[in-house]
Amino acid sequence: MYVPEFPYKGKQIIVSSGRVIVHAKNDGVFLFGKKNVGISSGGEVHIEANGEIFLDAPKISLGGKISADSMIGLEPVLLGYRTNQILIRLSEALTELGKSLGSMSESDVPGSMFKLATSGPLLLKAAQAMNNQLTGGGVDPRVAFNLSKVVYTK
Repeated sequence: MYVPEFPYKGKQIIVSSGRVIVHAKNDGVFLFGKKNVGISSGGEVHIEANGEIFLDAPKISLGGKISADSMIGLEPVLLGYRTNQILIRLSEALTELGKSLGSMSESDVPGSMFKLATSGPLLLKAAQAMNNQLTGGGVDPRVAFNLSKVVYTK
């Protein structure tokens, strides 16, 4: 985390007023800082756009300040489409199992046992595939394919 030096000994411009407005009528407003650009408010901060808003960095942390080398207390966000794929596979496997279990009858024990026996391996295969994705192939659950490698939150 960037910590500015105080007191600053270089050249600087300080603008202090009841209200400051910067408006570009024909193009953009750009803020650049060699070490840091900070935006802070005692109240709220609003960022609005008629188009998209982009945040780009090797690591994006949402929530409280953290040290750059620490992951303590941080959780990667779930990737929506990828997590949805896992949940769809789970729901499909459970639906098939439910159909098989629902069609079983006491009067046809051999047929019911066949349905149950064929449903088990399908559910097992789906569960193993999901587990492989959720645990990062058994290597490290932190590398699971549905976890963001960039965006973290508390």
